Amino acid sequence: MDRSAKTMSRRAFLFGARAARNEDGTTAIAYGLIAAIIAVALIPTLTKLGFSTNEKYRCTSRVVANKKIGKKCKKALYQ
Repeated sequence: MDRSAKTMSRRAFLFGARAARNEDGTTAIAYGLIAAIIAVALIPTLTKLGFSTNEKYRCTSRVVANKKIGKKCKKALYQ
Protein backbone atom coordinates (compact mmCIF):
# COMPACT_ATOMS: atom_id res chain seq x y z
CA MET A 1 0.00 0.00 0.00
CA ASP A 2 1.40 3.39 -0.89
CA ARG A 3 1.50 6.34 1.47
CA SER A 4 -1.64 8.11 0.19
CA ALA A 5 -3.71 4.92 0.54
CA LYS A 6 -2.46 4.50 4.12
CA THR A 7 -3.36 8.12 4.91
CA MET A 8 -6.83 7.72 3.44
CA SER A 9 -7.30 4.46 5.28
CA ARG A 10 -6.22 6.05 8.55
CA ARG A 11 -8.53 9.04 8.03
CA ALA A 12 -11.46 6.74 7.29
CA PHE A 13 -10.72 4.75 10.45
CA LEU A 14 -10.49 7.89 12.60
CA PHE A 15 -13.73 9.23 11.09
CA GLY A 16 -15.46 5.95 11.93
CA ALA A 17 -14.09 6.00 15.46
CA ARG A 18 -15.31 9.59 15.99
CA ALA A 19 -18.71 8.70 14.56
CA ALA A 20 -19.00 5.74 16.94
CA ARG A 21 -18.21 7.98 19.94
CA ASN A 22 -20.58 10.73 18.79
CA GLU A 23 -23.92 10.10 20.50
CA ASP A 24 -25.70 13.30 19.43
CA GLY A 25 -27.84 11.53 16.86
CA THR A 26 -28.71 8.73 19.24
CA THR A 27 -29.68 11.21 21.94
CA ALA A 28 -31.84 13.18 19.52
CA ILE A 29 -33.65 10.01 18.45
CA ALA A 30 -34.23 9.04 22.09
CA TYR A 31 -35.61 12.48 22.93
CA GLY A 32 -37.82 12.33 19.85
CA LEU A 33 -39.24 8.98 20.92
CA ILE A 34 -39.86 10.24 24.45
CA ALA A 35 -41.68 13.32 23.08
CA ALA A 36 -43.79 11.11 20.81
CA ILE A 37 -44.78 8.82 23.69
CA ILE A 38 -45.73 11.81 25.85
CA ALA A 39 -47.77 13.30 22.99
CA VAL A 40 -49.59 10.01 22.43
CA ALA A 41 -50.53 9.95 26.12
CA LEU A 42 -51.39 13.64 26.45
CA ILE A 43 -53.55 14.29 23.39
CA PRO A 44 -56.47 11.99 24.31
CA THR A 45 -56.29 13.02 27.97
CA LEU A 46 -56.41 16.74 27.19
CA THR A 47 -59.16 16.22 24.63
CA LYS A 48 -61.33 14.40 27.16
CA LEU A 49 -60.58 17.01 29.80
CA GLY A 50 -61.51 19.78 27.37
CA PHE A 51 -64.84 18.16 26.50
CA SER A 52 -65.77 17.61 30.15
CA THR A 53 -64.78 21.17 31.08
CA ASN A 54 -66.76 22.56 28.16
CA GLU A 55 -69.81 20.57 29.27
CA LYS A 56 -69.52 21.92 32.83
CA TYR A 57 -69.36 25.53 31.58
CA ARG A 58 -72.33 24.96 29.29
CA CYS A 59 -74.41 23.47 32.10
CA THR A 60 -73.37 26.19 34.55
CA SER A 61 -74.50 28.85 32.09
CA ARG A 62 -77.87 27.08 31.79
CA VAL A 63 -78.25 27.10 35.60
CA VAL A 64 -77.34 30.80 35.82
CA ALA A 65 -79.84 31.62 33.05
CA ASN A 66 -82.57 29.65 34.93
CA LYS A 67 -83.01 27.28 32.02
CA LYS A 68 -84.05 23.67 32.42
CA ILE A 69 -81.14 21.28 32.92
CA GLY A 70 -81.31 17.63 32.01
CA LYS A 71 -79.71 14.50 33.38
CA LYS A 72 -76.57 15.10 31.34
CA CYS A 73 -76.03 18.49 32.97
CA LYS A 74 -76.76 17.18 36.45
CA LYS A 75 -74.21 14.44 35.91
CA ALA A 76 -71.63 16.92 34.59
CA LEU A 77 -72.16 19.40 37.42
CA TYR A 78 -72.48 17.09 40.40
CA GLN A 79 -69.96 14.36 39.84
